[in-house]
Amino acid sequence: MPIKQRTSLRDQCEALGLRFHRVEVPRAAEGWLVQDTFHRPEHAAAAMLRAEGWTCATCEGGPMLLLMKAACLERLMELNSLGAADSLTRFLEAQFVINADHLDSIFAAIGAATTNQVRRNFDAIYAAGVDEYYPGVSGELIEQLHHALGSRLSSIARRFAGDAYCYRAGWPDITAVRDGTVLFREIKTTDKLHRSQIETIGNVLLPEGLDVDVLQLAAPKAR
Repeated sequence: MPIKQRTSLRDQCEALGLRFHRVEVPRAAEGWLVQDTFHRPEHAAAAMLRAEGWTCATCEGGPMLLLMKAACLERLMELNSLGAADSLTRFLEAQFVINADHLDSIFAAIGAATTNQVRRNFDAIYAAGVDEYYPGVSGELIEQLHHALGSRLSSIARRFAGDAYCYRAGWPDITAVRDGTVLFREIKTTDKLHRSQIETIGNVLLPEGLDVDVLQLAAPKAR
């Protein structure tokens, strides 16, 4: 049976090979209560991860898209006929499509980038106003992700470029890293995995051996 026809979130996770967790969290009209603060679902889950020592952001694929862009920014600037400044603000998926004939050199640049270079480029990208689209991504997270992913980053970029406008969506809610381990966590309450999530998780993240799981938040049952 196709995954999209599965009737439950748990069944979808089983079909994809994803770990499924269900956690009861107090809920009120203001949101989900974690550490004495009410949150949106993904922010509540991120607060729990940070309490366990993870560095994370909740803007879906933002951290990874920014990381890949920062790793090849100089090459994108060389190829950009509109000027280097345009490369700072133009979305990565658009630049991959525009530069379809030069993707091998872009992937090579990603593979050769140093963490210091990536951090410097990220700071420039974020300062150019991209923070409006991908809020809450820190330079520390970008550095840790680059260090943890290593040579896999160029391979991830290659998979992403295979259908960049499709794979710009569907990333898990949270991107987290701790002690060299990267975790992608999708947060659910009552809905199931969307088609875009199934495609991006199944075609970009899982083939690279990346750790992806699904956390379902549920309010405690009245006793």
